Amino acid sequence: MAQTLQKNEAIERQIRRYHPSFRRRVRQYAGLSPRLADLVTSFPAAVVAIVSPELNASARGTATRMAKDGESLREVSRVLGVPYWARRLPPEVLAQPLNALPVGSNFEGRMAQLVPKNPEAARRWLQWVQFGHCAANSEFAMWLASQKFFQRELGLGFPLLPLAAYAWYSGVEEGAARELIDEPWNRRMPFSVAATATIAWIEKIVACFEAPRIRRRGPGRYSRQRVPNGYRVVPLRTAAQLHQEGSIMNHCVATYAALVAQGVCTILSVRVQDKRVATVEIRPRGTPGGGYAIVQLQGPGNTRVSEQIWRAVLEWLAVQPADPHAMLGVGDEFVISPERWERIWRPYVTAKGVIGLSAEAATLNRLRRDADALQQIIASSSR
Repeated sequence: MAQTLQKNEAIERQIRRYHPSFRRRVRQYAGLSPRLADLVTSFPAAVVAIVSPELNASARGTATRMAKDGESLREVSRVLGVPYWARRLPPEVLAQPLNALPVGSNFEGRMAQLVPKNPEAARRWLQWVQFGHCAANSEFAMWLASQKFFQRELGLGFPLLPLAAYAWYSGVEEGAARELIDEPWNRRMPFSVAATATIAWIEKIVACFEAPRIRRRGPGRYSRQRVPNGYRVVPLRTAAQLHQEGSIMNHCVATYAALVAQGVCTILSVRVQDKRVATVEIRPRGTPGGGYAIVQLQGPGNTRVSEQIWRAVLEWLAVQPADPHAMLGVGDEFVISPERWERIWRPYVTAKGVIGLSAEAATLNRLRRDADALQQIIASSSR
């Protein structure tokens, strides 16, 4: 009697771990037989599938009968369309029946080992896996499952869409977007390599739509690039220019593309003839008529620059108009060609049903921000 009471209490504790919308039905299901009560503990994902209204009556009846008869959980999961590895998922993560998950013998052992034990981590992990499966394919979902970045505070704000699109297009034989990929994704790629390749790909896509405004050649426009003592200043207006500066100067200025596009800051390259010697970030002082101030002035590899370069850049800034950002034309508008956009994105949108990839500047700016976020994640993970 005492043993039965303890078992019932243990089952009730398990039931309380389920989402509130399922608890009443799970409790009723557990009361049908001891083996079904055991299933509540051993395979929560299967129980959620059985008690969900979405499951057809035939599959529900077959799975219930099999569980009562003590047939293998693997066979029960097959009838339900739930991957067998999902038996490792805790009930806390199952707010709805599972769908869009890698299924098959190729995924079983590995996926079961990758499920986090912590319920909150498992919830984020499961969302990553489902997104990867829907937005790319099962191989990419499994690759995402092996990454640890889902444990970070940025959680669902992680820029997964560019990675997924890059992985999907890597498996396409031809097309405008596929031609822009230098290094195709594969499931053995380290995260940093895949992210770097994704960034380069996004930058090429963005560059396809960048078109500087036509500016009047007023007097002094080119002379304003000159800096005392033989130096000159070159504004960096596009993601491609910032990426090139970062590659040559060995620093992370490429991550500032979104800030430049939004007009938050201005990035300039200081050069002697064609040799780059420093990179400058300037921003408004924050008060009306306060002008601009140097926020950063770094040499190659973020090294300190000489006093001569500092003095030359300060002298250059002192003779600029009140808004050097506007004078330099930073933050040029995108020109979207619908036809070109269709050539790049239509195959992916058609195949995966992805929304939010409309032909507008906001989408390109978001892709830029995603690329910048990936760059920052790579930088932080290497520390």
